[in-house]
Amino acid sequence: MTFDGAHEPAQTLEVLDHERYSLPFRLPFHLGLYLAINAIPGCFAVIDGPDCLYRKGEWVHGRHDLCSTLLDAGGRHRIVPTFLHSGEVIKNQGDEVVKRLRRVAQLAEADLILVNTMPHVQIIGTQYDKLISEVEGELRQPIYEVPSRALEGDWLDGYAEVLATLARRIPLRGALRPGTVAIVGNLMERNEGDGRANVDELERMIRGLGLEPISTWLSGRPFAHLCEASEAELIVALPHGIEAARSLAKRTGARLIEVPLPFGLPATLRMLRTLGRASGREAEAERFIAAELRHTLPAFEWLIPTILLGRKLVFSGDPMLFDGLLLGVRELGMDVVHLSASARRPTYGVDLDPEVHGRLPPVYFAPPEATLSRAMNEVHGRFDVMIANSESNGNGRAGRLEFGFPNFFRHALFESPYLGVRGWAWFIEQIAAIIAASIRR
Repeated sequence: MTFDGAHEPAQTLEVLDHERYSLPFRLPFHLGLYLAINAIPGCFAVIDGPDCLYRKGEWVHGRHDLCSTLLDAGGRHRIVPTFLHSGEVIKNQGDEVVKRLRRVAQLAEADLILVNTMPHVQIIGTQYDKLISEVEGELRQPIYEVPSRALEGDWLDGYAEVLATLARRIPLRGALRPGTVAIVGNLMERNEGDGRANVDELERMIRGLGLEPISTWLSGRPFAHLCEASEAELIVALPHGIEAARSLAKRTGARLIEVPLPFGLPATLRMLRTLGRASGREAEAERFIAAELRHTLPAFEWLIPTILLGRKLVFSGDPMLFDGLLLGVRELGMDVVHLSASARRPTYGVDLDPEVHGRLPPVYFAPPEATLSRAMNEVHGRFDVMIANSESNGNGRAGRLEFGFPNFFRHALFESPYLGVRGWAWFIEQIAAIIAASIRR
């Protein structure tokens, strides 16, 4: 894609032939599946595959999320593999899946059971819907198959597929309740202070417009809470769950409102105004925005000229944050010199419109790791702060903000959102602190 003049994107490095053989900078499908399971208490997943499934669980439990309940010291893990290894695949009839479904169903804490598979089992075409039908009548829990996209998908696909499955399968309760809202598509990365606070901010913004949030997907709340979405008059769709939101709205007859992810001040204001117009609450939206800006903007006034102005940032992580980041930091006098994602380019939520952003920095979606390393060398010494997850390697003496999934080294003991106006203030505060520390040195 090319553009003219000032709107031409910055040059992205070509992938060299030898770099194609390095590992891709792409987190696998099942990690996103695990994040979703981790965000639904009482949800268990029976996965047809070997015990390496536990190793992926350790990315989340006790490392990224110190409040995770995915794994259990007593063996009551919410990730339940069938221990099917490659030598047994050809004769697999799914007996172990049925056996484990019955065992999980005996657990008092099990409210929902998902069924999924590993790629090497997926290729033989086991019909999990038939296996599920064998036990559905005898077990009290709903059992849903989450289609495996592990061969072609990434972690964002895994998370979205769980939401899409729920949207297709949750029971419908009855009439829609006026003035109620279901939020579909919140990326609940973990159950620590940042994840909980993002949920609080999203729901606070909904209430600020005079609406009642009754169900947030996902939010660290159980299956029963998710089912309340079937009664919502409005479904607010965030990019991480756009397909699920569309599917649910089609089933329930609710009004669908697709909004941008409220990351960064401009994106947050656009989200609020979009919701205000669509719900007939434009005046309420403007009053809420004015109150938020009065509360937050004065703190930015001295930060811009003294610390932020002219600073360069590198961002590597969730691509759904790219647009909000570019718009948000540029109005504070900063610039982004590199963007990379541990996922393919999403169908929704990433526009990167040069008519809006002007000249774009180099952008990489799931590049080979060797190419990403070379791209980092290209910006060596030219940035002040690197914002990245724990799997991203950076060069230079710039400060680093550990951010996004996976985050093994920074944990949120207290409420620290990054969504909404207040979340943006927290995010910029972290960047300013890193820059200030480098000034002192």
